[in-house]
Amino acid sequence: MSIAQPAAPATPTRAKRFMLFIAGMGGLLYGIDVGIIAGALPYLESTASLAWKLSAQQLSFIVAAVLLGSVLSSLFAGALADLIGRRWAMALSGLLFTLSIPLIALADGYTPLLLGRLLQGISGGLIGVVVPLYLAECLHASQRGRGAALFQLLLTIGLVAAAAIGLAQAHSVDAVTAAAQALPETERAATVFAAKDHAWRSIFWMCLTPGLVFTAGALLLAESPRWLARRGRTEAALACLLRTRPAAEAQAELQAILQAQAAPVAAAPAASAVPARPTAAHATAAIPASPAAPMAAAATGAGSAAASDPLLSRRYLLPFLLACLVLALTQATGINSILAYVVNILNQAGLPGATANMADVGLKVVNAVMTVVAVVLVDRKGRKFLLMLGSGGIVIALLAAGLLFRSAESGQRDVRPALESRIHQNSLALRLDNSTLQSLSTATSTSTATSSQAEPHSGSDPGCGSGRQRQCPPEQLVVAYAYGPFTECADAPQR
Repeated sequence: MSIAQPAAPATPTRAKRFMLFIAGMGGLLYGIDVGIIAGALPYLESTASLAWKLSAQQLSFIVAAVLLGSVLSSLFAGALADLIGRRWAMALSGLLFTLSIPLIALADGYTPLLLGRLLQGISGGLIGVVVPLYLAECLHASQRGRGAALFQLLLTIGLVAAAAIGLAQAHSVDAVTAAAQALPETERAATVFAAKDHAWRSIFWMCLTPGLVFTAGALLLAESPRWLARRGRTEAALACLLRTRPAAEAQAELQAILQAQAAPVAAAPAASAVPARPTAAHATAAIPASPAAPMAAAATGAGSAAASDPLLSRRYLLPFLLACLVLALTQATGINSILAYVVNILNQAGLPGATANMADVGLKVVNAVMTVVAVVLVDRKGRKFLLMLGSGGIVIALLAAGLLFRSAESGQRDVRPALESRIHQNSLALRLDNSTLQSLSTATSTSTATSSQAEPHSGSDPGCGSGRQRQCPPEQLVVAYAYGPFTECADAPQR
């Protein structure tokens, strides 16, 4: 086949870098999709849940809408990419993400907020399928692993970026709260409410720029050469290959693409044309021209057979089911819920305000660093080694977390009755010094309650004595309170 060769671009390296940059931006958007709600959720609970009378279930739907949209869109992402092309599917995913931002940030009720989050999830599901597919079809075989690693790395950086945005807004809210202390009570409450409402909306507005960059960049990319060749547009496929490859390499890869696409069609007629008993001519033709020919023929035959085998054939069924089981069990560990609720969890664990957001950033940075470690080790140690190492780490981390929770809760005392006796006209005033905490602990030293809304954590001073009735000075008072559908957790360390 003779194919007219278009003029090759002068800088294929620049075109390849631009392609990797836009694909990386797709990973960044995916990470933002998953992580952005963690920093916004505390302020969303403090403001929108009260103004719009949202229930805890509705807030849960808002958090989970991204995961639901991602699951739904991933089911048809491949078919959509085959129908309209990889480039247009990427542009569509970026457009959906971009449209979701003003829908969420300007929301004045539950429905637009939920729809905006669903759009974010649909965008994330499309990106998670189409961008890696586009990289695999556009990059040379020796560079595909690097492209996939870049996508995953930018995904974790997106999580870090989302956490950093939440941290910046947390510092802003803390500053406004501190400055409002001198105001009258009504004006102070209104000022803090406005600051928190502005905070969660600003968190989403800050994600608009990456969405615009990815959408515009996707429109400037070349289409996948494999998709073009499948549509019979060989000259356009060659032009796309020439953007990122030398001319000779582009021609060779295009021929390989065309041969791979023609192989399944030719396999069945070729198999049926083989006679039951070879003639002399067939025997002569079967003599290998070199010692390497039998190996090449065997490899070709195996490759053709493998290419024609369906995914659920006997040879693939067990590995496929094991891979699905590993993925399902990994998700069952609750990592997505942790990423979404991490700031709330840390707040309820006793970390106030921006401190919880700082810890969130630290967790996301560790995630990004370990992704870099995995990228470095994947070719040296292999995929199975990293899978076993990661799974073992998950088991150890979950066991350690369970033991820490058990240890912390065993030292807690229920001081709810003592606190309730100090409530007057739906308000509670406490001077949180050592004597107050000690009096609360003493008042409940003989209590047998096992659950509480407010608990002082016993100290671990070895001089406090031993046994159930230790008289240790409390280290911390945690008060969980609620009004209407809103709940909050306040932490007061010993002064």
